[in-house]
Amino acid sequence: RNPVTTGLCDTQGGAGGTVEPLRYHGFPVRSSKVVFVLDISRSMGWNGRLERARQELIDVLEGLPRTTRFNLVVFSERAYRWEGSLVVASLVNVRRAVGFLQRTEPQSGTAAYEALEAAFAEPDVDTIFFLSDGHPSGGTVLDPELILADVANWNRVRRVRVHAIALMLGEPPLAFAGTEDAERATDFMRRLAEENDGSFK
Repeated sequence: RNPVTTGLCDTQGGAGGTVEPLRYHGFPVRSSKVVFVLDISRSMGWNGRLERARQELIDVLEGLPRTTRFNLVVFSERAYRWEGSLVVASLVNVRRAVGFLQRTEPQSGTAAYEALEAAFAEPDVDTIFFLSDGHPSGGTVLDPELILADVANWNRVRRVRVHAIALMLGEPPLAFAGTEDAERATDFMRRLAEENDGSFK
């Protein structure tokens, strides 16, 4: 399946010698206070999904301006923040973040609620990139409507922009045939982006 892109727009670049912005899965990364959220659930181990997602994120981290402050959240059955708060994109911190990502392995369910909760726990964040290949299937809240409602509540005043990427590469292995609901997953992530001033891919 090929990802569907909606709402992506970039006015930079082109004539005049303007430098093209750093991009993450096609999205311009313009924020200086950003959290990257990465699904490491079991299904991300299928068809090289995690390898692709991890390398894309590593490439972006290595290209961040040194003045950028960032954090990582990875999630499966639970969500884990890499650091307790945003850190500057110094060479040392980027190397540490890359090492953390390289040690991640696919495991268990998809605790989307906890992942978003952890990202919004950053008081200064203004942009979140949320990448997943599935609908919520782990953690304390599984109903997409309840998750979206809580995100809307957290974001009512803050206006954090949430971009969402559905990385739906290939089909599940035969042993898991029929277990992946791509339509439900992409609908959840599309709405997550659209309802929080972001774009979906």
